Amino acid sequence: MFWQKTPSILVAAAALALSGAAVPATSAAAEPAGVMTVRFHDLNLSTPEGVAQLERRLERATRALCATDPVLASAAIEAERRACEQETLVAARQEIDAAVSAQRARRLAASTAGR
Repeated sequence: MFWQKTPSILVAAAALALSGAAVPATSAAAEPAGVMTVRFHDLNLSTPEGVAQLERRLERATRALCATDPVLASAAIEAERRACEQETLVAARQEIDAAVSAQRARRLAASTAGR
């Protein structure tokens, strides 16, 4: 993960080879297909509420990234979409853990620096 001024997590769809059924996610910034930025600069990740809000944002991004074209709906494509969401969320949760740890370390350093 790259730390920027604005903390964010890049969520990449784990299995975009959904037989051509993936619907490209659009965002304001030009990001590669299958990638979406989830910002969390406004969240306090040292609280359960902040972490839960980040989880919800990641889940929404994952659903958007793994979305399939309803015209091509089939049991196989639906199974691939669910697998994409599951694999993507597993990877994103690792990023959440890293972000929570980093924010806690920064807060601890800031609080001890003022002593």
